[in-house]
Formats: sequence, C-alpha cells, structure tokens
Amino acid sequence: MGALYYLQASSSWSEGELHDAVHSAARTLEAEDQVVGSWAGDYRSMIRDAIEDSGEGPSTGSTVHVSEVDDTYDRDAGASVDRFEVSTEDVDTVYCLSVSPQEPEFTMSSVEVAVSVTVNENRCA
Repeated sequence: MGALYYLQASSSWSEGELHDAVHSAARTLEAEDQVVGSWAGDYRSMIRDAIEDSGEGPSTGSTVHVSEVDDTYDRDAGASVDRFEVSTEDVDTVYCLSVSPQEPEFTMSSVEVAVSVTVNENRCA
C-alpha cells in the first residue's frame, strides 16, 4: 500500500509544489536576460521550462499547463504586459503571471530581453 501511495505522490503536483515552482520560475526568469525568438521559443515555453527546471513537482506524470491570456477586451490589462495562466490537473490553484515587456515580434533571429514577472494567485482577471 505504501508503494502505491509513493507512486501517486511522485506523479502529482501538490499545492505547495506548484506555488514554489511558479515563484522560483519568476525569480529565475528575472535573474538574467532571456533569449526569445524563432529558434529559442516564446514566453509561454520560457515560463513552462523555468517551472520544470525549478526542481519542484512530480518526477514523472503530471504536466504544467501555461496558457496565454487574451487581453484584447480587458480594460484593466496593462498594454505593456503579456499575461499567462499556470495550472495543473492535480490542484485547483491557478497562477497569473504578468510578464513585461510584451513579447517581441518574431523574426528570423532571436533577441535577449530583460523581463519582469509578477505572480498572482488566481486566474488573470
């Protein structure tokens, strides 16, 4: 019975693990310039990779979902930020990450960007 519990626990996110992973990723992304562009990836993949590299969460199984929030009709959304919701199927908590500056237009090359990341616990509203 103990082995089954261990396998379940090692393949699922906990509330604390997701919290720690998201905040760790934000600090990591702000610590140095990030490379984005055609071959390097976009902000969404940059966030997902930083969460996965945080060392938090399950060793196998469940994945982190990072989805861009469309602010086209949101009057409260800042014009200079891109917003993303981070979630898993294992916990109810969703985190809203606001990343500035906005992601540069994709070109055939990549660019280095110094980003600022704000984390809020809840969906982006």
